[in-house]
This record gives sequence, C-alpha cells and structure tokens, in this order.
Amino acid sequence: MKVFWPRRAPRTGTVYGWINGEIAVVAAVLDVQDGDGDDALARIPSTSKLIEQAGSAPHIIATCDASQDPWIVFKGGAESVDIVLYDPPQRHKLHFFSLEPVSLHRAVELPDPRAAKLLPLDTEPRPPRMSHAVNQMNSADDFAVLLRRADSREAVGNRILDWMFTRTQRSLPVIVRAMEHHVIPPARRLSSITATASQVHLRALQVVYAANEMERAQQQQGRNSWSACGPYVSFWNCVWLLLNDCILGYAVGNFLMENHVWIGSAIGAAVQWTAHECIAESLAWLDSWPVGLKLNTELSSFFHIAFLAITRIFSSAALAATPFFPSLVFLLGAIGSCSLSLLLALFTDLLTVLSLNITLSYLAAAAILRFEWYAAYALFTLFRGKRKNVLRGRVDSWEYDIDQLILGTVLFTLVAFLMPTVLVYYAFFASLRFLILLAYAGIEVLMACVNYFPLFALMLRIKDPARLPGGICFVPASVPEFPGAWRLQNQPLAPSAILSHFGRYFSSMARHYHPGRIIWRFVSGGHLDPMPSSTDHLFR
Repeated sequence: MKVFWPRRAPRTGTVYGWINGEIAVVAAVLDVQDGDGDDALARIPSTSKLIEQAGSAPHIIATCDASQDPWIVFKGGAESVDIVLYDPPQRHKLHFFSLEPVSLHRAVELPDPRAAKLLPLDTEPRPPRMSHAVNQMNSADDFAVLLRRADSREAVGNRILDWMFTRTQRSLPVIVRAMEHHVIPPARRLSSITATASQVHLRALQVVYAANEMERAQQQQGRNSWSACGPYVSFWNCVWLLLNDCILGYAVGNFLMENHVWIGSAIGAAVQWTAHECIAESLAWLDSWPVGLKLNTELSSFFHIAFLAITRIFSSAALAATPFFPSLVFLLGAIGSCSLSLLLALFTDLLTVLSLNITLSYLAAAAILRFEWYAAYALFTLFRGKRKNVLRGRVDSWEYDIDQLILGTVLFTLVAFLMPTVLVYYAFFASLRFLILLAYAGIEVLMACVNYFPLFALMLRIKDPARLPGGICFVPASVPEFPGAWRLQNQPLAPSAILSHFGRYFSSMARHYHPGRIIWRFVSGGHLDPMPSSTDHLFR
C-alpha cells in the first residue's frame, strides 16, 4: 500500500485519513485516548465544503507507534507499506497539488499538459484514484486544523477580494452596464478603422472581465482554492496590467505635457522635411534618370507631377496645422496620462494621419503595378499562342489570327518597356511604406507588452512557485525515520506555459510580418498593411 504521510506528522498516535484502494492519504496523526477518536471526527461539520472537495470526511484508518514493529497498523490490514512524504498544501497561502499544469487562461487551453510521473514506485495507481488522493492531500491541512479544534483559515486572496468587492459592489453593476452598452459596441465597430477604438475596446473588455471575476469570486467563496487558481491569476494579472498601464501612462503623459512645445515643433519640422525635402527631392531625382536608368520620359514625368501634387497638398495642410502641433501633443499627453497603451494607440493613429500622403501614393503605385503584372501575363500568354480557359481554370493552346498576334506583341512590348518606370516609382513608395510598417510593428510590440504580458504570473512563479503547480513528481527522501521513503514534490508551472498566451500573440505577429510574406507582397504589389487587432477571444 502506498501511504502519503505528512512530513511533519508524529509517528505515534491515531491516524486520520482516507483509503482509496491501494492508496492511503493521511490527514493528521493525533494523540487521543481510546474511545476519544470519534470525538475529533465530530468536530467536522457534515455540511463542510471540505468534505465535498475531498470526496468524503476523513476517518480513523490506522494506529501507529514508533516503538513497535510494525510501527503502523491499518484497520483493514496491509502487508507492505511504502511511505511517500508530502507537505500538506496550505490553503490560506493558495498552495495546492495538481496532476496537470494549471490553466491560467480561460479562453485558451495549454498544450500537452504533463501528467504526474509515478515511475519510481512499484506500480502506477490508476488516474481516478490518484486524482482523489491529490484532492484529499489538498484538503489535509484544513481537516487537520478542524481535528485539532482550531479555527479554519481563509485565503489571503479572498480577503482582498472581499475588501474590494464591499467597496465597489454598488458601482460595479453601473460600470459593467455602461461598458457593455455604451463603450464596447461602438468601439468594436470602429476597432478595424482606428487603433484608439481597438484599445478602448480591449480595456473595456478587461474592466468587464475584472468586475465579473470579482463577483464570481464572491459567489464561489469557500470553495477549493485549486479550482480557482487560473481565474485568480488571470484576474490579478489583469489588475496589474491596468495599474501598470496607468502608472506608466501618467509618467509619459506628464513628460509630454511638460515638453509639448519643443516636441510639437519637432514633429512639425519632421513632417515638413518628410513631405518637402525627402519626397519632393526624391521624385525630382527619379524623374532625371537616376543612377543611369533610362526611364520612359513621358510616363516618369506624369508620375512625378501626379505624386508631387499629392505631396504638395499634404504639405500645405501640414504647414497650416504646424502651429497646432504643440497643443495636440499636450492633448495627447493629457489623454494618455491615464493609460500608456491608449497613448500608444493615439500615436498609431497620429502616424496614420501624418503618413497619409505616402499611403495614398503607395496605394496608387501598387494598383498600377498590379495592372502592369496582369497585363504582362495576359499578353505573354497571347504571345505564346495560348489563352486562359476560365471554365476549366487552366491555360490551353489557341490559334490566333496574325493581326491578333501582331497587336498582342506590340502591346506586350509596350508594357515591357514601361515596366521599369513603374517599378522604380513603386519601389520608392513601397520602401517608405515599409518604414512606416516598421514603426507600426514597434508600437504594436510595446502595446502587446502593456496589454498581454503575464507580469503577475511570472512574479508569482518567482516568489511562490507552489501557487502555480505544473504537476507532481517523486524523489527519494533522505529521512532517517522513514528509510527507503519517497517524497512528493510540486513541479512549478514552466515559464513557457506561463508565456504561452503571450507567445501566441507574438506568433501571430511574426506570421503577419514574416519576411517571406512582406517580400512577396512587395514584389507582387500587394498591400503592406499593419497587423489587424482582435480582442474578442481574450476574455470569453
């Protein structure tokens, strides 16, 4: 029989616990007189939730005496006993054992959970019995407290939640209704257009999630702490992210407000330099056979005039708005004082507005390039004496008239000679668009760290790993009183599992900004767009 024995329990007295087939779990060892053992069991209320968690109330399973041989005698009798020492988890510290890694994210399942490894023992118990034994070990400390006439203790996290809930229980329903009816729907509709609306949508979801978690914790008060570990960590991680976001936003916002004059002037000068000196001079250089490339003069002149007109219109508008840039920076700092992520989202939208001329020029050049590629492919197919079979989705041979072949050849030659001019202007604006895309990606990385980084879980992993179990293992115990015994240890949750949810976001970002995808879109004339935001799946 495998006996899970509390490491600090005495070896003499009456043994209280449970027997699950070939597994015995000891909750406490008390020094009671004959006939008084049942009195200790009577102290456990029949309606106690601990009984529901453990499956049944503990009972007297054996007696032990360190001076006798054998030193422990079970009521049902056991020929051989293998001792496995364990430290009873303390519920008031939110410690517990778990056969599988605890899931920290309610909407995302952790991949490939590690099961408990029982290989060092002679036989591996069946999972249901081991699961019952783990639940009983999690309840052992509370039952030991009740058996010793002590008061039951309450988890620290629940006391904090009680304090928060009692002070916000009147305002929470109002906040939740306001978020669900007046903030989340319009923000969701605008999230695909503006980064600010997407960030407001995310923060509103987090506020509603935190409020619902506080209410749910009140409703489930007194239940087993190990079943609420995932929501507990997710809730406090959300609270930490919100508080850190406010603190960092306050610092950065004050910096912007205190230095709004020279920051606004610097932004205005940068916009004017980009619009006038950078783009206008580059267009003039491209129109004068750059690095010896003999471009089509008429088409190059047309592109130069058209793109320069867009640049001058934007430059005039930016010049008229330059005196208002310091006030705009001050306003951004004032709004961003309550949230760094909101400030980053505002900067993203500001970058979109300030680069509007580059975006429009890039879209026009990309559309022309796609038309050139399509025309070149179609005419080259005609030049080879083939045509596309739309019904069968393939290219078949076809006999063209001589006039059709001559016309197709002339048009193909025209497209081929105009292609370098289109490519040069497209490459210029696509390069500028790529630089803007890098700025978008940098801001998105910062926003991802502020919005999703599991800071609380990592701090908890460093400070108290027993709160984040990732499984159990057995190691040899060097205890003179129990020769040949094993010791049950908690395996903390791996950092990779803690960062899995955060890593999924960066994986999707890496797929979106993959060099192969960017290069293909760059060559084919596809749209180089920033990563779309999606927050609905985070707090289901």
